[in-house]
Amino acid sequence: MLVDASCVATANASPTADIQTPSFYCATTVGALADAGLSDVEPALLEAGINAGAGRSVDNLDSAGFVQNVFGVAVNKKLYLALQKAQGLVEVSATDIDESAAKQPSIPTTFVRGALTGQLLGSSAASKKGWNLLIPASVEANINNKKINVCRRTAGSGTQAASNAFFANNPCGGPSAYIPSIQGGGAISATGALTVVAGAGTGNVETCLGTTAENAAGGAFALGVIGRENNPRANGGDKGYRFVKLSGVAPERENVINGSYEFVTESTMQWAKTGANAPAGDKLEFLKNLRANIGKASVLAQLDPDLQAGLVATPDTIPAGTAWADLPESVRSFTAHTARTAAKTCTPVRMFK
Repeated sequence: MLVDASCVATANASPTADIQTPSFYCATTVGALADAGLSDVEPALLEAGINAGAGRSVDNLDSAGFVQNVFGVAVNKKLYLALQKAQGLVEVSATDIDESAAKQPSIPTTFVRGALTGQLLGSSAASKKGWNLLIPASVEANINNKKINVCRRTAGSGTQAASNAFFANNPCGGPSAYIPSIQGGGAISATGALTVVAGAGTGNVETCLGTTAENAAGGAFALGVIGRENNPRANGGDKGYRFVKLSGVAPERENVINGSYEFVTESTMQWAKTGANAPAGDKLEFLKNLRANIGKASVLAQLDPDLQAGLVATPDTIPAGTAWADLPESVRSFTAHTARTAAKTCTPVRMFK
């Protein structure tokens, strides 16, 4: 973005109360080396081949984590309602989903893992290894023919890298790790074997789930991985998808904090140590202070509620010599006492504060 005469203020207040409401637009862009960067996972993970990396060295990057990033599995509303019916959360005759948290359905993590690695093929060869494993014919008469539709991000995305690590153990498990599905079965549709649609941005996944799948003839079922800072009902709208529980645990900040929800990575901030774009002087000090403070509970507490749903302060933000249990409630409610090893997505979540 080039901040020049092309920048025009909007009618929205600045700072805006909602991250999806811009306070100004700048029409011009200019090529430039970045002073610093943010990523959902550490740069080394993004250099793995499965994440479209080239195996390049990241030794010249000063990289460190600054906040925990929460991901969730989302499904289109037709599937959400079918799951609610199958799990006895609403009547089989219901025509609309029940939005209450108590009625949020669950999908086994193992089912998602199978779907994302191409092991569940819907009606392929009448194998009956698809949605029928979760939903009976009494809810959906054509369940054995329902296609597994996967809406995902392209390789190179931080979201997809997080999904690959958590659901496919890739690249964490080495050559024997599961392989994430890339494509199969053509377009999103209600019946068939498997379709994987990959998009460059979160908006592509949201559209794939909540528009393409939700409006497909015959009632298609689809799932995908989306960061929890995204709200399908933001600003009174409805994007046509909802988040589900994973193995009975809702993708909520409180469950990340207590350690029961583990689909979480540590976002990192990095800059070059040496070279043409290596920050120095006041710029370097600013970046160091930004990284050290941007993910603290006191900052998260002031954010847009949607962002708050997807971000949790790391245990590293707890003052030295202070126990998590002794923190004020206002800090505990935004600070985890569980985490992976700092900036190492392939390590397991553990409780240690």
